[in-house]
Amino acid sequence: MTESIEQLRESYLGESPYPYDVTVEAHFTEQELEAIRKYGHWFNAIWEDRVPLTTEKLRHFYLAKNRLFNERTKVEDLWFRYKSFELPF
Repeated sequence: MTESIEQLRESYLGESPYPYDVTVEAHFTEQELEAIRKYGHWFNAIWEDRVPLTTEKLRHFYLAKNRLFNERTKVEDLWFRYKSFELPF
């Protein structure tokens, strides 16, 4: 199963750049925006439950979307902040 997850990840990463919401730019550094452009499709797929949560790392990332979750990694925090600022339309 891990191999198929890796293939799924590579597929999502191949869709880069992620068309992020430009209204959020003032809230992020250029390095953070680059990470959003590069990994956004993958992060969003996990966030929207389109990736089987077969590893602890994937489960942790998915759970980090809960606003009460307080043990986010740096990457999880970046995506959580992005989704918090993103316009819903």
